[in-house]
Amino acid sequence: MKKLILSFLFPFSLLFAGGALLAQCELGGQVINLQDNFGCEKAILSYEDFSLYVPMSGLPIDMEDGTGIHFSFLPYTGPDTCNGGIPIELTCLELFTLPSADCTADFEYFANFAGFASLVFFQPVTLDDSLAYHWDFGDGSQSDETLAEHVFPGQGYYEVCLTITGGGCGEVVSCSQIDLNECHAEFFYLAGDDGEISFINQSSGSFTDLEWSMGDGTVFQGDDIGSYTYSEENIYTVCLTVWNDNGCSNQFCDYVYSGPGDVCDFADCILPGDANVDGEANVYDLLPIGVGYGTEGPPRQSGIDATFGSMDWQPQYASNWEVETVNGTDYKHLDSNGDGKVDAEDVEAIDLNYEAPENIFMVETEGAPLFWLDFEWDTILIDDNTPSYIELEAYLMVSTPDLPIGDLSGFALQLDYPEEMVLQGGISVDYNDNSFFGNSNQIIWLRKDRFGEGGVLDLGFTQKNNSVNGFGHVATVNFIVIGDLIARSGETPAFTVNIKDAVAVNSDGSLLTLGEAAGSTVYIVDKTTTDTKTQWLNKQIRIYPNPASSQAIIELGDVKGQYIEVFNALGQMAVEAPLSAGRFELNTSDWDKGVYLVKIQTDQGTANKRLLVQ
Repeated sequence: MKKLILSFLFPFSLLFAGGALLAQCELGGQVINLQDNFGCEKAILSYEDFSLYVPMSGLPIDMEDGTGIHFSFLPYTGPDTCNGGIPIELTCLELFTLPSADCTADFEYFANFAGFASLVFFQPVTLDDSLAYHWDFGDGSQSDETLAEHVFPGQGYYEVCLTITGGGCGEVVSCSQIDLNECHAEFFYLAGDDGEISFINQSSGSFTDLEWSMGDGTVFQGDDIGSYTYSEENIYTVCLTVWNDNGCSNQFCDYVYSGPGDVCDFADCILPGDANVDGEANVYDLLPIGVGYGTEGPPRQSGIDATFGSMDWQPQYASNWEVETVNGTDYKHLDSNGDGKVDAEDVEAIDLNYEAPENIFMVETEGAPLFWLDFEWDTILIDDNTPSYIELEAYLMVSTPDLPIGDLSGFALQLDYPEEMVLQGGISVDYNDNSFFGNSNQIIWLRKDRFGEGGVLDLGFTQKNNSVNGFGHVATVNFIVIGDLIARSGETPAFTVNIKDAVAVNSDGSLLTLGEAAGSTVYIVDKTTTDTKTQWLNKQIRIYPNPASSQAIIELGDVKGQYIEVFNALGQMAVEAPLSAGRFELNTSDWDKGVYLVKIQTDQGTANKRLLVQ
């Protein structure tokens, strides 16, 4: 067990981004050199409000004027020796490269229709002599001209991509579908109470012919149909096609529900963000998205009770993908944003529609791999020089070397923390890029701090359609604790964080069997009263007989015990046990003779006793 004596200004970690996953600093800005002005050296110009902030603990000496950074801070409460800006204490700092306006590959185009062929002119949004341009027109043709023109073989849709290189941009690619149709098909419909559906043609352009396909085998050609009545309640795909003899052809399709009432009473609808179909959107929905990552299916079209790309929390109709999870859930539920792909962008709907987890199904078995939390220190001593806020760092651990976890695709859990001891907004999470679980480019993760709900931090991590075997440190959770509040209380509080509702899935989405998760505790002790408390504790706690031969009794008096540890003269632990009663018996009959250190942790602090075994 380690102990940290915090009698100096505790430095918060300066976190520099080395991978895709940032340290979750809140603000952006740049370094300003104030040397020889206002009595201070370097400050930070905030991009949010253009205020000038002065970190009183300083900035790294190699940070040059103009360096772009992300940062977070707390108010500085000590003496201010600089008049150049607002004094602050940094809690998070990371470098970033300001995006260059020259590093975009977006483009514009203009089409000149000439019969069957179409001449199209292309121009990059960014024009720079230091950049190289490469066009792929989507019909097998390419060009390296900056301002390109191309004759396409016919009307239709083409996927055109522009790649730019050089100028410090590396390689940037932008693709866009261009529409080279002279005519465009479109319609909308109105459903009547009697089952009759009216179709309104809104097509435009120089088309001369049209065709309606009603989705039930019926086809109408040449004229608008006005209205139509289906013989059965169902969801039909209705398509309108328009064309002319010059090569123009375009089709528009939409879903039509022929029955009365709500389509979601008839069909399986989706809720954006609810990937596991439990009626909630939260970190546990990350797990099926990870299992199905990269799968594609029909996008969620506008029509019936859906809007393309809508992430509103309401039931929306979507076509089945005919691919299911191990639990029988169609993959359309994983496509939270409705774009026809299961990927990281679907996590946005979870965040937008987030709800506290309630419907958690777990499989726990004694002796199975588990999740546990490991604080850097088990005891922190504070005194009058301790800053107002203390940072506690805990490692989120997966399993152990002797019991590694296998075929782990993703996991989600909740951390219960003492809300009254934590600064609001004072929790940050940093993913460990060196974790056995993979680097940040191989995973998706989500966190949600439910401050105000009793203190709960929800965490979810998933591989992108992959699984791993192993154990170890996955992420670091940092808590900013209100130190002066603790000092004023005159008590020795236990900062305990428990893990609850841990769920893990394997590569096919099946639940993995887990052991009971283990939390962790840090004891925060006021050093100014430690000596007095130690004397009082030693009077309260008795060990007898001492010396002992076969048995020793520990009586706790008026304090409440938490745990006991006994060490021999070599520092080896002989006993580790919880203290749940005011009396504890030590069986010393098989102990080697000698002096033992007995460490007794109570709600009033730690007492150290010596026991002689003869």
